[in-house]
Amino acid sequence: MKLRRQKKVSSQWPPRWSGPHEQGEKLPMGDIHLSVQFGNKEWVGVIESKDKEFLKRVYELLRNCEGQSLKQIGDLEIEET
Repeated sequence: MKLRRQKKVSSQWPPRWSGPHEQGEKLPMGDIHLSVQFGNKEWVGVIESKDKEFLKRVYELLRNCEGQSLKQIGDLEIEET
């Protein structure tokens, strides 16, 4: 199932972006943060879940996605839980 269609993510897709944030600025821990660079600023979107095992799986899926578009990331396949 595509990540953006997974029921634990679909209500949050696409992520709401906050910012801009300065590079290196500390962000809250415990959720997955997607970042977009625009100019010298960083905008951050968050994927939240109380299911920490699910977040681990999403993190592993996203580890090597730097430089991919939001569409490409949303189209990644992840096992439905």
